[in-house]
Amino acid sequence: PVAHVIDEIAYFKNKYQNTIKLFAISGECITMNKAWILGFCEELLQRKLDIKYRVTSRVDTIDAQRLQWLKKSGCSTISLGLESGSDRILKIMRKGSTSLMGLKAVAIIKKYIDDIEACIILGYRGENRETLRETVAFCKKIGVYPSIFFATAFPGTQLYKEAVERGRIKDERAYLMSLDTL
Repeated sequence: PVAHVIDEIAYFKNKYQNTIKLFAISGECITMNKAWILGFCEELLQRKLDIKYRVTSRVDTIDAQRLQWLKKSGCSTISLGLESGSDRILKIMRKGSTSLMGLKAVAIIKKYIDDIEACIILGYRGENRETLRETVAFCKKIGVYPSIFFATAFPGTQLYKEAVERGRIKDERAYLMSLDTL
């Protein structure tokens, strides 16, 4: 519940006074549940905690109302899962978004939030020079420096399932043990 999250923020703000400069409010996608995120922002304002924080988001959960509340309540950074500038790769990833949706999301975020972390994944299945060029051109077009991540097949993901099915991961136990060396 929102109140529990706000209680924890208040606890750490009180305990550490002014040493915490930024709270990271994260989850798979903290902005997905609109009622929750708006309630969170409203509760922050009501309690007058006066903090700076960052959130994670997908391009399909961005709208002016969410952004207005986020800004008003102290959100200074949005980490946006753009993933790729190639529609072909986004389709393979099953993101349910397009590069145009990403472009529009970044444009509206820039109206409200000062800092955007554009998260890009390279090396996904199907990636090639052409799709990499599309992603580079996309990053230049949105005008935000990307945070680059490399595709990693984590258990429970479609990429992991496909890697096992295709024989790319032969010894699952050994593969899983190797993940801690990334």
